[in-house]
Amino acid sequence: MFNPAVNPDFDGIWKDALTRWLPDCIALFWPEVHAQVNWQVAPVLLDKELQSLRKINKRGVRYVDHLAQVQLRGGGMALLLIHIEVQAGAVSRDLAQRMLVYRFRLMEKHSHHSHFSCAILLDRAHGPDTERYRAAVGSNELLFTFPVINLAKWAARTDELRDIAPNNPFAVVILAQLACRATQASAESRLVSKLELAKLLKYWGYDVGQRINLLRIIDSLLILPKAMEDTFMTTLTTQIEEPQAMTFISNIERYYWQRHIDENKQGWLEEGLSKGEQLGQRHGAANVLQTLLQQKFGTLPDWATDQIHQADTNTLQRWAINVLNAQTLQAVFEQ
Repeated sequence: MFNPAVNPDFDGIWKDALTRWLPDCIALFWPEVHAQVNWQVAPVLLDKELQSLRKINKRGVRYVDHLAQVQLRGGGMALLLIHIEVQAGAVSRDLAQRMLVYRFRLMEKHSHHSHFSCAILLDRAHGPDTERYRAAVGSNELLFTFPVINLAKWAARTDELRDIAPNNPFAVVILAQLACRATQASAESRLVSKLELAKLLKYWGYDVGQRINLLRIIDSLLILPKAMEDTFMTTLTTQIEEPQAMTFISNIERYYWQRHIDENKQGWLEEGLSKGEQLGQRHGAANVLQTLLQQKFGTLPDWATDQIHQADTNTLQRWAINVLNAQTLQAVFEQ
């Protein structure tokens, strides 16, 4: 398993995604609820309500709460509470109880609103699609149920998500999240997934502004080692994106350039290590190229492997960029 320089800021990423694409999230996961809302009236985000709800959590669980007021088609208002938990392993046993407390607190302040509570669990692959809280004494019973999206289960539905993606940007967010989880053990596979998603944004018909916003999500989730990030950025700027998107791209380049400067300050590139680093970069570039070629063309013939072993780092990186648009294996090495 590789260790990226920084871990994804899941909290911030999901907060941004829900703020931008709340209707698309509801349409993807709860279409019956989406159909009841008049989305021509913009949702109202209730940040102050969120601050009071967050006081409930004393256990250090990482989560995002998104609370929005929406207009219903049949008249009246509704509160949509989407609770997202970011944690590895089993979901806490008191999830249902905490969701019930959220509901009670919201009903106290908004008794005339309809309420819809739901949860998205990023790392749970097994478990019910409905959580419940039940408490009973004699004939007195309290029962509260709410729908749950166990997102890791959606790894089996990537083809469906790709079909939906041209008309629903939140499907792109889910594909990036699933790719993040699926490529934890392989930086090479993550690079392949990141390039593929970046290229598909154009194929799916997103305009420049939409692509920039989605690229931010993809880039924030699929963090790569610096050498591979350089390959991604070069491919993105020369073969995938167009000049209008350079504002976003240049921001990323400045980030990695600053990181390179910081590494120099720390002495990581002292002369005594330079030769070893160059060898490491060449080895990494060769691995990246072989992975890209195998993903696209299958098992490599001996002549291709020999060329990879003999090439320098710059040549390997140029060939890796060629892979994206090459129709044949030979074309990769001819350009």
